[in-house]
Amino acid sequence: MTAKKLKIINLSIFLAFFYGYGDCRKIFQGYQNYTTYKTGTLNVILTVPHGGSMKPSSIKDRTIACANSEGQCTWKTDCHQPTSNCTPLVESDYNVQLLADTISEKLKDITGKYPYIIQTELKRNKLDPNRDKPEATLFDPEAIKAWNDFQNYIKEAKNEIKKGLLLDIHGQSHIEKWIELSYFAKISEINSDQLQSDKSSIYTMSKRFPETKFNELIYGNESYGGLLESKGYKVVPSPSYKKPGSGNYFPAYYITMEHGSMKGGNIDAIQVETPFAYRRNLTYISRYAEDVASVTVEFLKKYYGSTSSGAERVLISIPSMILFISSFIMQLID
Repeated sequence: MTAKKLKIINLSIFLAFFYGYGDCRKIFQGYQNYTTYKTGTLNVILTVPHGGSMKPSSIKDRTIACANSEGQCTWKTDCHQPTSNCTPLVESDYNVQLLADTISEKLKDITGKYPYIIQTELKRNKLDPNRDKPEATLFDPEAIKAWNDFQNYIKEAKNEIKKGLLLDIHGQSHIEKWIELSYFAKISEINSDQLQSDKSSIYTMSKRFPETKFNELIYGNESYGGLLESKGYKVVPSPSYKKPGSGNYFPAYYITMEHGSMKGGNIDAIQVETPFAYRRNLTYISRYAEDVASVTVEFLKKYYGSTSSGAERVLISIPSMILFISSFIMQLID
């Protein structure tokens, strides 16, 4: 083998790794690496706002804040007398980043495509991307930059997907041990006998299926909860548990209501609150993530008609890429 051909093969290997492998999934980091954005080609976005562990001293802790004269929280901290009524939640969700990554891999196994993932690396006492900016950051300049990165990465993923589903991944330890799916900002709205589609985070999806009663999309057999229940899980809302009633239940918060379709657009959203039992270790996470991925794909096919984001990134195997580039260059010099 000539020295020239050996150099060509070495160059081909480099190009194959740089272009062929690197393009299959890009990973971006926001300001100070406080936010991670993993691109995908599946029309699913996974957001993980409460799984970070970074605690930089340059960002002040989210602690007791101020209220105005009417008792409404301003989330500023420079008042003379902060009030305990304006104390932000700072508890993190155990193993949710691992859960999201495992769901992502299971979706890849089923579809051959990765979902998009946006996660904060900051601990919740520094930032909460699932609240509006004042409460999320308490006006800390660095926290504001990280919050902006998180929300902008979601918008970027939504722009690529065009039509699809956002799953906001959380964890909870309520005594009911049910999976909580949230579509509304108030518990009273999910407990109502008259569910209102225009107040939900799947409003656009509901408009695509006007012949289906909206209640069925929330807790019917072919709702997201119904599909999860068919896998053997206790879920609310679902055919067996249509409402949380007086039980413990988290309504949808900022990400689901802001980035879902209540305000328009073609990206629907569901807040998914997973019990501790399915997050305790990798064995439980893997089994649960496989079922979540299977249900998500079934849900996509039924209500979105596709599992493509519209931003296809071609995956070519490394050996194939090396052979192709080498052959092409050698033909040019022969």
